[in-house]
Amino acid sequence: MICPVSQALMTPPELPAAGAFAALPVGLRDLLPSACRRRRAITDALLDVFDRWGYAPVSTPGIEYFDIFGRGLHESERGACVRFIEARTGEVVTLRSDVTPQVARLAATRLGRRLDAGEALRLCYTADVVRVPEGRSERCEHHQVGVELLGDPSPAADAELLALCHAALSAVGLPALRIDLAHVGLAHAVLDAAGVDDDTRALVRRALARKDGGAVAQALRDAEAPARLIAALVELCELYGPPAVLDRGEAR
Repeated sequence: MICPVSQALMTPPELPAAGAFAALPVGLRDLLPSACRRRRAITDALLDVFDRWGYAPVSTPGIEYFDIFGRGLHESERGACVRFIEARTGEVVTLRSDVTPQVARLAATRLGRRLDAGEALRLCYTADVVRVPEGRSERCEHHQVGVELLGDPSPAADAELLALCHAALSAVGLPALRIDLAHVGLAHAVLDAAGVDDDTRALVRRALARKDGGAVAQALRDAEAPARLIAALVELCELYGPPAVLDRGEAR
């Protein structure tokens, strides 16, 4: 015998028609079971590699105070943060748009003694991040799985991260793998020598990211930068390729 209460609990709820739901905000999407299973399998495979390499898991909150979180971001990245006022305190908070600034905060506030003692920290994480999309085709919610190696500035640490990257991506079965390397120190050094203002610097950085030599040159000409420095920064837009490009860059 089934009592009326139990029978009510066993009766599937009547779902509203699909048209009753509004579309999702720009940049968001649902994941169906098959996609969720694939993402979980990839995430588990990556975390397994990180664990074997000695990277310990950490977890950070989805919301941070913006004035603290934003210190680890460039101006363009701060503009991509979803911000709002916390009702209880009136403080400006943000949904996390990246995990690296959070790990830096965590290390400084909770693990600083270990770093001061000369210990290298190997940390890994998995988290969802949210950024304001630039266009309708860009996603605003991303699932990140990553690592941070803190307290070891040696070339060996860079080599370790590259080897770990190769091992992790191979573990998820990518059929072809190429790792591109870059160093923003080159562009920063030339921009420092040019002595341009912050607005021009921001324009040049965005143009360099697009490898748009014409926009780089125009921004620097408008700022009356020296011709030789303009030429050097424009050349950075073409300074990519196989390892031989390092010799070209060093000579320049």
